[in-house]
Amino acid sequence: MPKLDTTEQGTILGQVDGKDNRAGNVNAGNAMEMQNDANPGMPLGGTRHKIEGNAPVVVFIGPSGCGKSMVLMSLVEYVRSNTSYSVAPDMDYNADDPNYVNNCNVFKKILDQTANLGLNTPKPVLPGTLNEILVDIYDKGDGKKLRLLEAPGEHFFDVNDPDKGMANYLNAVISTGQNAHPVYYVMLLDLYTMYGNSPLQRNNNLRLSYAQRLIEIYKEGFSKSRGDRIILLYNKFDKNKSNDSRKKVMKQLLDDYYGDIKKEFNHKFLFWDIPDYKMLPYVSGRAFTNVKNYNGDVIGQTYTADAGIMAKAEDLWKALTDRF
Repeated sequence: MPKLDTTEQGTILGQVDGKDNRAGNVNAGNAMEMQNDANPGMPLGGTRHKIEGNAPVVVFIGPSGCGKSMVLMSLVEYVRSNTSYSVAPDMDYNADDPNYVNNCNVFKKILDQTANLGLNTPKPVLPGTLNEILVDIYDKGDGKKLRLLEAPGEHFFDVNDPDKGMANYLNAVISTGQNAHPVYYVMLLDLYTMYGNSPLQRNNNLRLSYAQRLIEIYKEGFSKSRGDRIILLYNKFDKNKSNDSRKKVMKQLLDDYYGDIKKEFNHKFLFWDIPDYKMLPYVSGRAFTNVKNYNGDVIGQTYTADAGIMAKAEDLWKALTDRF
């Protein structure tokens, strides 16, 4: 079984005190100012409008704390480095809910304040209070390219109540009977989260329940004829300490921890089982907490991305846009 490094030092995503790493960084101070704009813990109300059109909807799936927001932001950063695309929150998705509108405004402010910041520069993470947002990626020549849906992890799978079903609005998004648009599922396999303290690592039954939820989503919401895709994302893969190839490690992890997924996520072609998924290793950025500005005031959390991280984001972008 592949060894899971559960030490804080084993991951570049380990949270470290910003005093020694980012103290005095004015960019970090400016970048974090908008994080207090979000209303802490406010649930969304309003009416989520049906996602219309044929642009694929990318749904990031995983329990709370597995890194969905960081994956989203690293992908957005990669896309923005390509001048052929633009990125914007979809204000109309839940326009009659002030909390959702506020989420969009916070996201736009992050985009504006980081527009000219390059690699290896501290940038804000999405505030934990920004609990749901639909992001549109536009091809400046052809219109909407992809739509990215970030939703609370407990709306997919609640580790405190694993028998609770998925939220109704998410069922509507993935419904094969209601939607013409393809759905691209980015399913995070929570193996390297929180220094080994992830509930899915500690509790084998909970992990099996999570696997069953992913299988339910596959059976009820995956349509090959619609053009759906599944990407099994091994986030925080830098915690893997095996000397084997990445492909071999991912396959072994799937066999050891999520064998039911491997068995279910395929279709028959003549005498063979053809996988309906692609596996990708991923690292989304280096996170820092307790970041201080030039006055020495603690201003929150930032992350940085380097060329290696952008290469991972490019791999994910290609998996979402290239021929599957």
